[in-house]
Amino acid sequence: MIHATPELEIAKPADIAALGELRVSVGWYASSELLSAAVAYPRMRIWLVRAGAVDVESPEPGRIVASTSALAADGVGIVGNVVVNHEFRRRGLGRIITSAALEWLQQRGVRSVLLDATSDGRPLYKQLGFVPVGDSWYLKLRLSELDRDRLLQLAGATSVVMGSLDHLDWVRSLDIAAFGGDRMGLVASMLGHPHNWLVTSSDTAGEPAGYLVYGGLRQKTAGSNAYGLHLGPLIAKDQAVAAALLAKALGEDAPWRSVLNQPCDSEVEVRASLPGVTEEILAFYRSVGLPLVKDDVLMQLDLTMTDEERGKGTTTFLPYPGEARYVYAWLAPMCF
Repeated sequence: MIHATPELEIAKPADIAALGELRVSVGWYASSELLSAAVAYPRMRIWLVRAGAVDVESPEPGRIVASTSALAADGVGIVGNVVVNHEFRRRGLGRIITSAALEWLQQRGVRSVLLDATSDGRPLYKQLGFVPVGDSWYLKLRLSELDRDRLLQLAGATSVVMGSLDHLDWVRSLDIAAFGGDRMGLVASMLGHPHNWLVTSSDTAGEPAGYLVYGGLRQKTAGSNAYGLHLGPLIAKDQAVAAALLAKALGEDAPWRSVLNQPCDSEVEVRASLPGVTEEILAFYRSVGLPLVKDDVLMQLDLTMTDEERGKGTTTFLPYPGEARYVYAWLAPMCF
């Protein structure tokens, strides 16, 4: 048992490698690019606890043993990446770092908080007042399994072009409508890393109809005989736009192919994280040969509730903060 609250630190760039190692220790990807973007983005924080703050006799006092992150996007908040080293569990660290994140979000005017809850974390989140609002899903498959003809059929004549960092301002209003708050600085930081690309789509009036950031390339490793390609965020006003964006990103002339020396589709693993709030979007993926796997539970907390209401077990929650029908893929697992 912890008899005193351990000291919490705010992560710095020098902590990114160690944070990645902590993530890998529980079976997640290191996600170094996302961690780098989170540390640099003023609207995000990553909290961490070192072993020495919990156990004064630890042989590795500087080792990071717990962390979580939070994003404040106007009235919408995200809590993600809540991870505690297995040696330091059942000491209250998960509650301590999650509570710190919620306090920080509330101070910044956030009203509705979302998180992607693993089975281990759900009891804690329920105690803190979170309620389930849907499932989360992921896809991970070889590109050769994609039904390209069906994808092109759905896309029709939808216009799609390659974009750049300068184009993010153009799609900002669309992303705010979909997500519920302004997070484009974080997306820009991700896009600024090497081997990440942007495609955009416009409607007949020349207004933004969708965008997709993709990349996050992974080379073949001893544990995998496939290259990796990450999709997301993917925001689209309808299925035709989503199909056109995917067709462009996965096409034969896509820039990632030359970076990976023109691999066969059977050598490329495509990954994406999806909200399960809208069944039509899940059906869209299945229709083009992209089978989905149920992952975790999407939970939400209404920060406008009083402590008394939470203590009584009140389960009211705010509506999904944005236009869920536009959100075809999140930015990354546990950080939408």
